[in-house]
Amino acid sequence: MQLRIIPVILILTLLLLSAGCIQTEPGSLPSVPATPPANETVAEEHNEDPQLLTPEYTVQYFEKTAYIPSVSISQAAYLADRNDLVLDMDGNMQQYYTNLIETDFEKEFLSVFAETIQTAANQSGIPYVELVIRMVQEIPYDADAPLAIRSPSEVIIDQTGDCDEKALLAAALLSQGGYDTCLLLYKPIYHPVYSVGHATIGIAATRTSSLSSYRNYLQAEVTGRALIGDLSTKGNSQYMDGTPYVIQIGDGEKTYDVSSDLRDVTADLYRLHRNIDTMYAFLETENAWFETQYPNPSWSNEYINAYNDRVRHFNNIYEEYSKASDAAAKIQDQINDLDAVRTLLVQAG
Repeated sequence: MQLRIIPVILILTLLLLSAGCIQTEPGSLPSVPATPPANETVAEEHNEDPQLLTPEYTVQYFEKTAYIPSVSISQAAYLADRNDLVLDMDGNMQQYYTNLIETDFEKEFLSVFAETIQTAANQSGIPYVELVIRMVQEIPYDADAPLAIRSPSEVIIDQTGDCDEKALLAAALLSQGGYDTCLLLYKPIYHPVYSVGHATIGIAATRTSSLSSYRNYLQAEVTGRALIGDLSTKGNSQYMDGTPYVIQIGDGEKTYDVSSDLRDVTADLYRLHRNIDTMYAFLETENAWFETQYPNPSWSNEYINAYNDRVRHFNNIYEEYSKASDAAAKIQDQINDLDAVRTLLVQAG
C-alpha cells in the first residue's frame, strides 16, 4: 500500500502562522492622524509659554464619523508635571495608577479633553463611551513601552502606549464622563515593576455577557479595533482565563447599556476566536508528531492506514482553521459594518 504523507507545503504554511488568535499585530495598527504633529510646539507672538497641541482625531463608528479637534496645553506645565511626578514602584497598585491621573495638571487636562470629546460625541451622534474606546483603540500600540507607565496626557502627546497605558487613558476619560470604570490587570504578574500579562478596562453595564464580563463590568479591549465586549483583537486569551486585579478609576453613577445586537455579535466573536485558539493548539501538536514520523518498510498496513487517517483529519482541521482565521482577519477590517461582520461569522461556521 502506498503511503500518503502530509504535504510539506502544509507543514511550512502552519509554521508560518503566528501563535494564538489571528489578530492585527501592534505594529500594524492604523496611525492616528495628527495635524500638526503631536510634539510640535506652537508659539504665538509675545507668548512666553509655548503650547503643545494634541492630535486631531477623525473617528469612524459604524456609519457615523466624529471629528475631535486639537487641545492646546502648556508645554511648561506638561514638562513640570512629568518632572515632579514621583511614582512608588514598590507601593500599592491602586495608588500607583491613580497617582498618574490625580496631579493638578492631569486632572485639568483630562477635564478639558473629555469635554472636547463629549462635544464631538454630541455633534456626531456617536455615544461618548463608544467614541472614547474607538479613539483610544486607534492610538498605535507600543511594544517597547518604558518601565515607568505613561500618564494619559503622555499617551496622547507621544501618540503611543501599551495595554495598561491605553486602558488607563480610556478609563480616566470615561470617569470624566461620569461612568463607573476600572482597570482589569491580568497575570502573569500584578505589578508595574514587572510585566502585566494584559490589561483591559471595565465599564459598569446594565446588561453584560458572561463571556466578556467581570462582576458587573463589561470589558473593553483597547489595544486594537474591537467592539466593546469583544476581547479577541490582540490574541491575549492566554492571559485572560484567571481572575483580574481590579484598579478602580471612576465611581460615577452612569452605566453603559450595550445593545442586544452588539452583545450577540461579540458573544459570537468570542466563540470564533476560542475555536481558532483550540484548532491552532491541535494543529501545532499534530505537526510536532508528524515531524517525528519517518516512513519505513517495517510499518504495517494497519499503521499506515491509521497514519493516513490522521493526515486526513489534520488536513480537515487545517481547512476549518484557515476559513475561521480568514473570517477573523476580514472582520477586523470591516468592524464598522455590523451586517458584514454577521455575514462573516456565518461563513466562519
